[in-house]
Amino acid sequence: MHVFVYGTLKPGEINYSICADDVVESQPAIADGCLYALPLGYPAMTLEAGTVRGALLSFIEAAALERLDEFERHDPIEFLDHAPGQCLEKNEYERKQITVYDSDRRFLGLAWSYIMTPEQVQQLGGRLLPNGQWPSLP
Repeated sequence: MHVFVYGTLKPGEINYSICADDVVESQPAIADGCLYALPLGYPAMTLEAGTVRGALLSFIEAAALERLDEFERHDPIEFLDHAPGQCLEKNEYERKQITVYDSDRRFLGLAWSYIMTPEQVQQLGGRLLPNGQWPSLP
């Protein structure tokens, strides 16, 4: 099972430890889409035209995906603090299978990823990251 991560779950980022013990392989990867910085302190990917840079994580056990699903839900208190008046359920990520490539655009396979619609990103005040890459934290 493969998951494309592009933000705080990437190796070296603040939340990688949530899945690190379950990862059997990790490699740099890209996917078609746009990446936005949300005021909540993490990014969101849309399926618009562009390139998102991230990592392809491979897992053996399906339980890892269940843990990631739980993690990717918004924290209601944090969400309402940063996005007052917005509907929590309408702004949660949707897990979808997408095509993933290496840096030379060679097909790596299908992977699950957590996606938002452009409308969701706009409602949350997302800011486009033109290079398609979430920065590492200091």
